[in-house]
Amino acid sequence: MRLEQVNETILRQMNEILLHELERPIDVLVTAIKVEVSSDRRMANVFFEVYPQEFRSSMLRQLNKKKSYFRMLLAKHIKARYAPDLNFNLSSASLEEPDKSIPEESCV
Repeated sequence: MRLEQVNETILRQMNEILLHELERPIDVLVTAIKVEVSSDRRMANVFFEVYPQEFRSSMLRQLNKKKSYFRMLLAKHIKARYAPDLNFNLSSASLEEPDKSIPEESCV
C-alpha cells in the first residue's frame, strides 16, 4: 500500500474513533484533518481541529493520555503488519477564521 493510501486510511479510521470513542461534551467537535505517516510506517502525526476553540488544550491532553488505546483501536481496523505510534498535534488552521476565498456577498 502506498504511503498516501495509508495516510487516507488512517485519517478515515481516526475520525471514526474520535467520533465514537473520545469523551467530550456534546457540543464539541473534534476532527482529524490530516495524517502524516513516517516512511517506515512506525509513527503517525495526526493533526486535528477542535470547535469551539476553548476546548483545544483539554482535548489535546485527553488524546495524548489515551493514545495507546486509540492505537489499539486503529490496529483492529487497518490492514497492516503493525499500527503506527500516534502523535496528536493541533492543526494550525482555525475553524473560527472565515474562508477568504469565498466572496462575502455569496455567503447569504
